[in-house]
Amino acid sequence: MSDLIDFDKLKSLVKDAVKTTFTNLQRIHQPDELLGYALCTDDSVMTLYHVAMTQQWLSQDDNTEFEFSPVEWDLSDRDVHFKGVATLLAARLELEDAKLYENYLEEIINPTFNAFVLALLELRQEGVFAKNVFLSVISTDPSEHMLELESAANRKLNSAELLNRFNDWHARFG
Repeated sequence: MSDLIDFDKLKSLVKDAVKTTFTNLQRIHQPDELLGYALCTDDSVMTLYHVAMTQQWLSQDDNTEFEFSPVEWDLSDRDVHFKGVATLLAARLELEDAKLYENYLEEIINPTFNAFVLALLELRQEGVFAKNVFLSVISTDPSEHMLELESAANRKLNSAELLNRFNDWHARFG
C-alpha cells in the first residue's frame, strides 16, 4: 500500500462530491430522468471530473449511439464540488515526484481508481442512484490497463440488465 495518499479519505471526498453533483443535476433537470453518471479521469488518475446524461438528451438528435459513451455526455455540475479531490490528488503528485515506485500500477493507479469505483458503488447501495442509472469510471484516453479497470468497474457498478444493454450497444456502436 502506498504512503502517498489516504485512499479512504479520497473515497469519502469523491463520494461527497458525487452525491452533491448528482443531487444538483437531478434537481436542475427534473422532471427529466438522469440515466447515466460517470467519473472521468486520465491514465495517471491525476484528474477527476463528472458527466451525466438524461433521457431527454438521449432522445434528441439520435444520441442513442452515445448512450454508454460518457465522453460524449454533456451534463455536469460545478467542478468546485471536486476541489477536495483535486487537492488530494495534487498533493499525491508532489510526493510522487520525490519517490520512484517500481509497482506504480499496484501502489498508485489501481487503488486510486478503485477509490473512485467504491464511492459510486456505496452510493448505489445507499439508494442515491436508481437501478436504471448507468454508472462508470473511465479514462478519457485509456491504455489497455485502464480499459480493463473500466470493464471491471462497469461489472461492479451496474445490474445484469444494464450490462446486457451496454454489451448490445458495444456490439453495435463500440
